[in-house]
Amino acid sequence: MNADSTALPQMVSNPRLRALGVFQSSGRYLKVVLRKGITSPSQIRTMGSIQGIGLYATHEYLDHHGIDPDSVKIQQSSPQEIPSMLQRGDIDGYILFDPWVTKGVEAGGHIAGSIGDFGVTYQQWLLADDKWLKNNEELAGKVFKVVAEADRLVTKDPHAAALAAHEQAQLPVAQTEKGVGEISFTPRSLTSADVTSSRKIVDFLLAQKLIKNAPDYDTVLLRGWYDRHAE
Repeated sequence: MNADSTALPQMVSNPRLRALGVFQSSGRYLKVVLRKGITSPSQIRTMGSIQGIGLYATHEYLDHHGIDPDSVKIQQSSPQEIPSMLQRGDIDGYILFDPWVTKGVEAGGHIAGSIGDFGVTYQQWLLADDKWLKNNEELAGKVFKVVAEADRLVTKDPHAAALAAHEQAQLPVAQTEKGVGEISFTPRSLTSADVTSSRKIVDFLLAQKLIKNAPDYDTVLLRGWYDRHAE
């Protein structure tokens, strides 16, 4: 399982990876946090960022507000470090998910929007190795059915999902339950729209010289696979 922005560069280095379908998506879960005193994107001079979706969303946020990303210093770091960087004044803002959004607010920052506000969403994909998949398609379908059932249960009872997350990973119950409400846990097949959004992400990665070439979308993105094998 991985997000589209993380899976796509992996597919360049490992072309046997296949995306079977989507099981989660959101344009609200990742949020923009700005430090105290920054009331407009035009005031931003530095931003913190994680790799993958974080860096992509940061560039899209700046572009959306008419700011050349090259004019802003973007410091890549781990999620754990970024709220402290905001508190010290080392950065003017960042885009992350909870609990790092809440920690940024506790450090004096404020929420200035979600990634969907500037046209960004993330998709979580179920992935498989093509060599394994050729001999285990039925099993892969059963695995996806289990994931789809988990989606249904989380949607039906977010509080129970939050309690389970706390038991397994010690995640805060209240924050987790709030986060669940900002995510669509809907399993589905990949579509041509996913290919379009994937191209946009890959074009960004190519421009940043983070990858050397694009994956073969028609090969690695198995459109309609979920409908045929797991629905």
